[in-house]
Amino acid sequence: MVRAPGSPADLVTTAANVPSILQNTTFNDFTFQLEGVHNFVHVWVGGSMSSIPTAPADPIFWMHHANIDRLWWLWHVSAQGQGKNPNLSGLAAQMDPWNIAEPQTRDIGALGYTYQ
Repeated sequence: MVRAPGSPADLVTTAANVPSILQNTTFNDFTFQLEGVHNFVHVWVGGSMSSIPTAPADPIFWMHHANIDRLWWLWHVSAQGQGKNPNLSGLAAQMDPWNIAEPQTRDIGALGYTYQ
């Protein structure tokens, strides 16, 4: 595992954008901007995290993705995101290789976990 972090100021600036991202009122705008934060962190950490084949070798990968999931959940249960879901059907909704569809993953309590 190798890291080559960017400027702390750049990370602070990106983190400061998260509250405004959570204020988005459309699924497409929210996910587009959240994906920007997601990608930025991969590049900011650098090294192993900046390459798809090696990113999971860095423990930060798992914390980062847990945080992206947490931010998705915060938006999903907020007034801005409540009831707004991706328009998926057929194979696009299938959570391959598991035998469940995307709508079955929306209730994290039913999946056995919560965020504090």
